[in-house]
Amino acid sequence: MLFIIYLVWEVFFFLAARRPLAYVPFLNFTMWANLFHGLLMAVQAGMMMDRYWSKWFTDIPFVLILALGIYLWRPRRTVEDSANAELGAAPDRGAQGVGLVWVDLWLVIMATCPETEIWLGDDHGHFVQKGTGTLRTSLLPGNYTVEFGLSTTPYPICLAGESRYTQAELAAGPTCARRIPQLLDRTVERDGRNASSRRHRKMRLGDAGRSADGK
Repeated sequence: MLFIIYLVWEVFFFLAARRPLAYVPFLNFTMWANLFHGLLMAVQAGMMMDRYWSKWFTDIPFVLILALGIYLWRPRRTVEDSANAELGAAPDRGAQGVGLVWVDLWLVIMATCPETEIWLGDDHGHFVQKGTGTLRTSLLPGNYTVEFGLSTTPYPICLAGESRYTQAELAAGPTCARRIPQLLDRTVERDGRNASSRRHRKMRLGDAGRSADGK
């Protein structure tokens, strides 16, 4: 049974070698599983050295070296690479180089009044978080807007590291205009196709009516 498990594991390793960004969770699981497997074996081998001393030269270094190798060479997923991986596309490594690291950053925003609603939006105009008095969240690096009360003055935030803001600090800084959310391209194309289909349907009905009148 263990042989079958390791055989399937090997197949997924070959798949991850071809598309590493699409298999980041699998690589993370393999890294942590081998790390704790090796640490547990080290403890057990240390407690029974007379029986398992050979494990220090075989299994223990093997799984620990494997975990270390995955940690050093695993890909760091970016925001853009994540979308490309889901679509099966190759990551874009153009002139701008590696993008933002796929890691959540802690953000704390404190309002002056405990009853004040805090609205957090992304740079596309969509609200992503809401809190009252204090907003604690973790987000991807990027640009965001904060409003202390719905439809009030928005303040920009560039999240590049773990940050903490107060309402007074943001009010003393620059303001910005909240962008109007835009429809996705696929939604626009679908609506365009539906409108075109309705026009063709009306034209066919009109032609059928004129033909009936002619008869």
